[in-house]
Amino acid sequence: MLYGSNTGSAEAFAERIASDAPQQGYAVQVAPLDEHTAGCRPTAVVLLTASYEGQPPDNARQFAAWLDSQGADALKGVRYAVFGCGNRQWARTYRAVPKRFDAALEAAGATRIKDRGETDSGGDFFGAFDDWYAGLGTNWASRPARRSALAPTGGQLDVEIVNTGRTSILRHASSSTARWSRTSRAGRHEVAAGPPLKRHDRHRRCA
Repeated sequence: MLYGSNTGSAEAFAERIASDAPQQGYAVQVAPLDEHTAGCRPTAVVLLTASYEGQPPDNARQFAAWLDSQGADALKGVRYAVFGCGNRQWARTYRAVPKRFDAALEAAGATRIKDRGETDSGGDFFGAFDDWYAGLGTNWASRPARRSALAPTGGQLDVEIVNTGRTSILRHASSSTARWSRTSRAGRHEVAAGPPLKRHDRHRRCA
């Protein structure tokens, strides 16, 4: 599970999938997209990412450049799915990065195993993810993926999952926005869904 996120929403969805994976017989790694640019193995990968004014999140910029540089069939044998987080209020750039990654993976020879999903922070943010995620497990090949498809450039990320289910998330949700706290070994992060943040607000929140 590879994520690109400044506010933490895509990361939280990646951890939600990873927490369920052992029950389905899958061994899963979770890491930012920028940690997986060294190479590729013919296994399976799920990319979850947001767009910020049409640009990749801070932890997905190197991955974006690497992916754009891959030639035809460079990623042949890789099975993938892409899910995007965004806000329709930014109509011109809505879904820009998830669409870019989806198209680039296909152009490089990877095999899409599920249509690209998306969620709008101004709508049913969690429901849209649940609907897309519900059929994800049935799309993989019959044998479990043993490794992430993209080989990490650094050490393996050790992830502690806390309160990953939708129920615990919705405990703090309102009808139009949601905010919750998630604790991991990397520290405490605030994850929010709502209207798009202005650039200066976004960087202050992520600091």
